[in-house]
Amino acid sequence: MAKTKIELKNVSFTYQPETPMEYQALNNINLKIDDGAFTVLVGQTGSGKSTLVNLIDALTQPTSGQVIVNNHFLNSQTSKKEQEIFRRNIGFVFQFPERQLFAQTVREDLEFGPRNLGWSQSKIDDAVMKALETVQLDSKMLNSSPFSLSGGQKRRVAIAGVLAMNPEVLILDEPAVGLDSLSVKQLLSILTDLNQRGVTIIMITHYLEMITSLVTQIVALHNGEITFDGSPQEFFKSQTMLKKSKLLAPKSVQISREIGLSSLPLSIDELSMELIKQLKNGGRANE
Repeated sequence: MAKTKIELKNVSFTYQPETPMEYQALNNINLKIDDGAFTVLVGQTGSGKSTLVNLIDALTQPTSGQVIVNNHFLNSQTSKKEQEIFRRNIGFVFQFPERQLFAQTVREDLEFGPRNLGWSQSKIDDAVMKALETVQLDSKMLNSSPFSLSGGQKRRVAIAGVLAMNPEVLILDEPAVGLDSLSVKQLLSILTDLNQRGVTIIMITHYLEMITSLVTQIVALHNGEITFDGSPQEFFKSQTMLKKSKLLAPKSVQISREIGLSSLPLSIDELSMELIKQLKNGGRANE
């Protein structure tokens, strides 16, 4: 049985409470994310996705309830110092993370996080090289200005800056926005590698097509409440859920429905394998 990495118990969050602008973003959320999971959060704008990941990263505190990560607890009474300890093993890649690049060289950018953690120079050097290798960038780039790189390279440098702190949990907010197809493929390769190494990944995205075969858990939110929590197969079976989340099923699922397959292949490769199996069985795969 998988070990729970992250748990939210009866978590609610209200923006600007007791003011005319009061707004409840999350209402009594209960959620478990397993160690090593690849979890995707979906839902319309304003559904509560960003608030949820901000709580998991202790960027803010719940109005009520508690968040538990690695046996560290976050609630409305948690101190700032405790919040810093809470997020020590969590990495957060924000939308357009390349906008957060600031140093004169790639090396300085990558060293910034580990240095703030008080690591020795030898440990920082090892972490920087490992992060560069993970995001598939050459070490010759270390002395380059991050602002001289391509858009895809900048994003990978920004991700490497998060990975250099060796997080056990990685949160990404729409990481593929603005990237070309080659950069998206490179990003998926990085995330696949990280997840296979045991990093728990939580991603907000509307681009389910690109990652469906990697995902182990889909969590759908609507008006601050969880409306679905389960496997991709279960999610894509529900036309109602797709419509509510304003999402399209992957092409492989759409095609399988059109040709009457009983299974729901989550990628074109899986669909091809299923069709080959049917042909070998004389079209009797679904009987």
